[in-house]
Amino acid sequence: TVSVCVEVSDRMPAVTAYRGHIVRFDDAGKLELLDDGIVGFDQETGKILFVEPYSSAEELAAKFHVEIIDIQQLGRFQFLMPGLVDGHAHAPQYCNCGLGVDRGLLDWLTTYTFPAETKFADVEYARSEYQRVVRRMLRNGTTTCVYFASIHTPASIALAETCHSLGQRAFVGKVNMDRNSPPDYVETTAQSLTDTRTFVSHVLAPPHTPGAAYHHTALHTHMHTRAHAW
Repeated sequence: TVSVCVEVSDRMPAVTAYRGHIVRFDDAGKLELLDDGIVGFDQETGKILFVEPYSSAEELAAKFHVEIIDIQQLGRFQFLMPGLVDGHAHAPQYCNCGLGVDRGLLDWLTTYTFPAETKFADVEYARSEYQRVVRRMLRNGTTTCVYFASIHTPASIALAETCHSLGQRAFVGKVNMDRNSPPDYVETTAQSLTDTRTFVSHVLAPPHTPGAAYHHTALHTHMHTRAHAW
């Protein structure tokens, strides 16, 4: 016999809502534009409780068992939409946006990328830069992001902490490179394994992110498989 205890809350959520042009996806995943829609979220938890065509505050309150405290009217040329998802972003390379577009990959890495990422050995520098990166992402509507950090464990942890503190949903991975890299930006395989375990234990099982295959050995491929079980 299995006993289950369920805590039931009788709290009626206090809701702030936004009314106007709303972009949403229906249950079938089809993009839909509501010319007069409303989005309501719980003031205490920040959780979105409904995205609906607007009827009346009274009907919505009764339907969703909430108390609508405030309705903000969007402007004529404003609209709300789901947050954007970036599936592959190198956070330490933010400072290089727009640089080196005339160079091939390896030349670009040597000239711009590796020198920029080497600076992240300084965790205070990393914290400052990652604040800029995550704030810019959020301002541009990217509410979820998969980040590559650098090979530096403290800086990689700082990126995860920055995402958490600023409210961005993120998957953050420490980069691992044990070959074909500059002398001041490379790890031994043993140190890479140790540092990755430290990183994972600190931020509760994020994705392990090897560098490009050119920069890591087969052992990292094995570690990639194991990382998801830690």
